[in-house]
Amino acid sequence: MLKRIVALGVMLVMLFGFAGCSGGKGIWFIIGDIGDFSAEAPEEHPVITKLIKSVNELQRFCDESGIRYGGEKYDESYFNEKALLVYSFVNESISITIHIDSLKVDNETMTINITRRVPRGGQLDAVAYRFYAFEVNQSDIAKIDDIQISRKDKYK
Repeated sequence: MLKRIVALGVMLVMLFGFAGCSGGKGIWFIIGDIGDFSAEAPEEHPVITKLIKSVNELQRFCDESGIRYGGEKYDESYFNEKALLVYSFVNESISITIHIDSLKVDNETMTINITRRVPRGGQLDAVAYRFYAFEVNQSDIAKIDDIQISRKDKYK
Protein backbone atom coordinates (compact mmCIF):
# COMPACT_ATOMS: atom_id res chain seq x y z
CA MET A 1 0.00 0.00 0.00
CA LEU A 2 2.83 2.39 0.86
CA LYS A 3 4.50 1.65 -2.50
CA ARG A 4 1.28 2.60 -4.31
CA ILE A 5 1.01 5.88 -2.42
CA VAL A 6 4.67 6.74 -3.14
CA ALA A 7 4.27 5.77 -6.82
CA LEU A 8 1.15 7.91 -7.10
CA GLY A 9 2.96 10.81 -5.44
CA VAL A 10 5.89 10.51 -7.85
CA MET A 11 3.52 10.41 -10.84
CA LEU A 12 1.73 13.53 -9.63
CA VAL A 13 5.02 15.40 -9.11
CA MET A 14 6.13 14.40 -12.62
CA LEU A 15 2.79 15.41 -14.11
CA PHE A 16 2.84 18.86 -12.51
CA GLY A 17 6.56 19.24 -13.26
CA PHE A 18 6.05 18.60 -16.97
CA ALA A 19 3.04 20.89 -17.10
CA GLY A 20 5.11 23.67 -15.58
CA CYS A 21 7.84 23.32 -18.24
CA SER A 22 5.51 23.91 -21.17
CA GLY A 23 6.17 27.66 -21.29
CA GLY A 24 2.67 29.03 -20.85
CA LYS A 25 -0.12 29.13 -18.35
CA GLY A 26 -2.88 26.60 -18.94
CA ILE A 27 -6.38 27.92 -18.43
CA TRP A 28 -9.50 26.17 -17.29
CA PHE A 29 -12.11 25.45 -19.95
CA ILE A 30 -15.05 23.24 -20.72
CA ILE A 31 -16.41 22.45 -24.13
CA GLY A 32 -19.80 24.11 -24.33
CA ASP A 33 -23.01 22.73 -25.74
CA ILE A 34 -22.78 23.13 -29.50
CA GLY A 35 -26.30 21.81 -30.05
CA ASP A 36 -27.69 25.35 -30.14
CA PHE A 37 -25.35 26.40 -32.98
CA SER A 38 -26.22 25.68 -36.59
CA ALA A 39 -25.27 26.74 -40.08
CA GLU A 40 -25.94 26.00 -43.69
CA ALA A 41 -23.29 23.68 -45.09
CA PRO A 42 -20.85 26.12 -46.68
CA GLU A 43 -19.06 25.24 -49.90
CA GLU A 44 -15.84 26.38 -48.28
CA HIS A 45 -14.90 25.46 -44.74
CA PRO A 46 -12.70 28.21 -43.36
CA VAL A 47 -10.85 27.78 -40.10
CA ILE A 48 -12.54 29.95 -37.49
CA THR A 49 -10.93 30.99 -34.22
CA LYS A 50 -12.95 33.70 -32.53
CA LEU A 51 -12.95 34.87 -28.94
CA ILE A 52 -16.37 36.22 -27.97
CA LYS A 53 -16.71 38.32 -24.81
CA SER A 54 -20.26 39.72 -25.02
CA VAL A 55 -23.73 39.13 -26.44
CA ASN A 56 -23.09 41.86 -29.01
CA GLU A 57 -19.90 40.13 -30.16
CA LEU A 58 -21.79 36.83 -30.40
CA GLN A 59 -24.49 38.46 -32.53
CA ARG A 60 -21.88 40.15 -34.76
CA PHE A 61 -20.01 36.84 -35.12
CA CYS A 62 -23.23 35.06 -36.14
CA ASP A 63 -24.12 37.78 -38.63
CA GLU A 64 -20.66 37.72 -40.25
CA SER A 65 -20.08 33.95 -40.27
CA GLY A 66 -23.53 32.64 -41.14
CA ILE A 67 -23.51 30.52 -37.99
CA ARG A 68 -26.72 30.77 -36.00
CA TYR A 69 -27.12 30.53 -32.25
CA GLY A 70 -30.60 29.55 -31.08
CA GLY A 71 -29.97 28.90 -27.41
CA GLU A 72 -30.39 30.86 -24.24
CA LYS A 73 -27.23 29.98 -22.31
CA TYR A 74 -24.90 32.60 -23.79
CA ASP A 75 -26.70 35.70 -22.57
CA GLU A 76 -25.66 38.85 -20.68
CA SER A 77 -25.34 37.05 -17.35
CA TYR A 78 -23.12 34.37 -18.91
CA PHE A 79 -20.75 36.98 -20.35
CA ASN A 80 -20.43 38.77 -16.98
CA GLU A 81 -17.87 36.17 -15.91
CA LYS A 82 -17.23 33.94 -18.89
CA ALA A 83 -16.27 34.16 -22.54
CA LEU A 84 -16.70 31.86 -25.49
CA LEU A 85 -13.92 30.69 -27.79
CA VAL A 86 -15.27 29.36 -31.08
CA TYR A 87 -12.98 27.08 -33.07
CA SER A 88 -14.04 25.27 -36.21
CA PHE A 89 -12.12 23.58 -38.99
CA VAL A 90 -12.24 20.80 -41.57
CA ASN A 91 -11.12 17.40 -40.34
CA GLU A 92 -9.72 15.63 -43.41
CA SER A 93 -11.23 12.29 -42.44
CA ILE A 94 -13.91 10.99 -40.12
CA SER A 95 -11.32 8.35 -39.13
CA ILE A 96 -9.14 11.03 -37.53
CA THR A 97 -10.05 11.64 -33.90
CA ILE A 98 -9.38 14.96 -32.21
CA HIS A 99 -8.33 15.52 -28.60
CA ILE A 100 -8.11 19.03 -27.17
CA ASP A 101 -5.10 18.83 -24.85
CA SER A 102 -5.12 22.33 -23.38
CA LEU A 103 -5.60 26.03 -23.83
CA LYS A 104 -2.43 27.92 -22.93
CA VAL A 105 -1.88 31.63 -22.47
CA ASP A 106 1.52 33.21 -23.00
CA ASN A 107 1.53 37.03 -22.90
CA GLU A 108 -1.27 38.11 -25.27
CA THR A 109 -1.44 34.83 -27.22
CA MET A 110 -3.71 31.88 -26.56
CA THR A 111 -2.71 28.53 -28.05
CA ILE A 112 -5.15 25.67 -28.57
CA ASN A 113 -3.11 22.47 -28.22
CA ILE A 114 -4.56 19.57 -30.18
CA THR A 115 -3.57 15.96 -30.69
CA ARG A 116 -4.99 14.16 -33.68
CA ARG A 117 -5.07 10.36 -33.77
CA VAL A 118 -4.50 9.47 -37.41
CA PRO A 119 -4.95 5.97 -38.81
CA ARG A 120 -1.87 4.44 -40.41
CA GLY A 121 -2.07 3.90 -44.12
CA GLY A 122 -3.24 7.40 -44.94
CA GLN A 123 -6.81 6.40 -45.69
CA LEU A 124 -8.91 9.47 -46.27
CA ASP A 125 -12.64 9.11 -46.38
CA ALA A 126 -15.38 11.68 -45.93
CA VAL A 127 -14.32 15.04 -44.52
CA ALA A 128 -15.99 16.34 -41.39
CA TYR A 129 -16.54 19.93 -40.33
CA ARG A 130 -15.68 20.21 -36.60
CA PHE A 131 -17.04 22.91 -34.33
CA TYR A 132 -16.00 23.62 -30.73
CA ALA A 133 -17.29 26.23 -28.32
CA PHE A 134 -14.93 26.55 -25.35
CA GLU A 135 -16.25 28.23 -22.22
CA VAL A 136 -13.48 30.13 -20.42
CA ASN A 137 -13.25 32.66 -17.59
CA GLN A 138 -13.17 36.30 -18.70
CA SER A 139 -10.29 36.95 -16.29
CA ASP A 140 -8.13 34.30 -18.02
CA ILE A 141 -8.45 35.84 -21.47
CA ALA A 142 -8.70 39.57 -20.73
CA LYS A 143 -5.49 40.50 -22.58
CA ILE A 144 -5.64 37.97 -25.43
CA ASP A 145 -5.29 39.46 -28.92
CA ASP A 146 -4.07 36.42 -30.89
CA ILE A 147 -5.16 32.78 -31.07
CA GLN A 148 -2.89 30.08 -32.47
CA ILE A 149 -3.30 26.37 -33.07
CA SER A 150 -0.64 23.82 -32.13
CA ARG A 151 -1.42 20.46 -33.66
CA LYS A 152 0.46 17.19 -33.35
CA ASP A 153 -0.40 13.94 -35.01
CA LYS A 154 -0.11 10.52 -33.44
CA TYR A 155 -0.54 7.49 -35.64
CA LYS A 156 -2.71 4.60 -34.55
